[in-house]
Amino acid sequence: MFVSPYFLVGASAAAPALVKTVQVGYSSGQGDPQYLAYNPSNKFVYVSDYGYYCAAINGGCSTPLVRSEIVVIASGTNKIVGKVRVGYGASDIIYNPSNEEVYVVNQLNSTVSVLSGVSVVKTIAVGPQNCYFCFNLLYNPFNGDVYVANSGSNTVTVISSSTNSVITTITVGDDPVDLIYDGSNQKVYVENQGSNTVSVIKGTSLVSTITVGETPLFLTFDPSNNDIYVAYVGSGFYSDQVAVISGATNKVITTVSIYSGVGAILYDPANKEVYATGYANDGGGNQNNAFFFAISSSTNKIVANITFTDYFPVIQYLAYNPSNKDLYFAEVNGYSGGYFGALSPANRYVGNYSSTSLYYPAQITYNPSQSDMYVAYPINNLVGVFSS
Repeated sequence: MFVSPYFLVGASAAAPALVKTVQVGYSSGQGDPQYLAYNPSNKFVYVSDYGYYCAAINGGCSTPLVRSEIVVIASGTNKIVGKVRVGYGASDIIYNPSNEEVYVVNQLNSTVSVLSGVSVVKTIAVGPQNCYFCFNLLYNPFNGDVYVANSGSNTVTVISSSTNSVITTITVGDDPVDLIYDGSNQKVYVENQGSNTVSVIKGTSLVSTITVGETPLFLTFDPSNNDIYVAYVGSGFYSDQVAVISGATNKVITTVSIYSGVGAILYDPANKEVYATGYANDGGGNQNNAFFFAISSSTNKIVANITFTDYFPVIQYLAYNPSNKDLYFAEVNGYSGGYFGALSPANRYVGNYSSTSLYYPAQITYNPSQSDMYVAYPINNLVGVFSS
């Protein structure tokens, strides 16, 4: 195992242990697995592999554009049990407990594919997409519907779980890229990156629009205080903030400064804290500090700042593991390609797995059937399975 000299590892940290790698993309380097979803009804992990998109982006190349794949991995054996062709540019993917089906957005042809087991059962036309790293699918447990943020048309499509057909299309702000559900008031919050707003949807109706800071990127919901946390870039260097929205009033009640380089935000139910990530230059021009800011649910103030030093680090994804109550993160950097790491909020220590052969980890998902963490590695065209 290779450990970067820039990375600070706490003595009591439990670093993730690699159990297995599963090759999911094209062996010639044409794949791009970014998103993951776990299906508890069949205990499969679904991997959304964007695929070969050279022809679409660069205006043509030697190999034509091919449809994306959803690669299905069985728990226990961690073996591939199916590869399902969907649309073009498969990205965000979620599980729908109402019908035990899996939904994936196809960015390049503006559709949603619906999978049952290892088969496509429906393809649904939605609005145009122009976002790559987006979490633009959401399941609403109150009405059982699926919401799709269409960044290319500034709309949200609502899909019925019972019929897999479009119920309605709702106009929101500019460039909607992320959604979160608030179980306290049964509302869906949509982050509009282009208009610096958050749209609030109740069922199939737009009920409020909230102005936040410049370029909102990520959302999370805190059920302990019924607040919504919106991480945004701000108007200048070191101006990144988290806006806190009251779920009761749909108004911003406070903001929390997190320096610069906001990369992810997530609620930690074990400690009732919200974790936001950021980074800051150390003044030398080439070495940076990455931060985990723990925001208390009771005070909406930072109660801990966990710091490690690396070469241009950006923490892009966070995931919670209920079996050990740790947070897991995917960090990319300019030194060795990045790390998959574990953060123990109980003692604030950080442990990480690093490798000279695995680069730039992406989305993380938890598999409760075996308490393992699954990590997408788009550069390597594989998924890493880590024990917790």
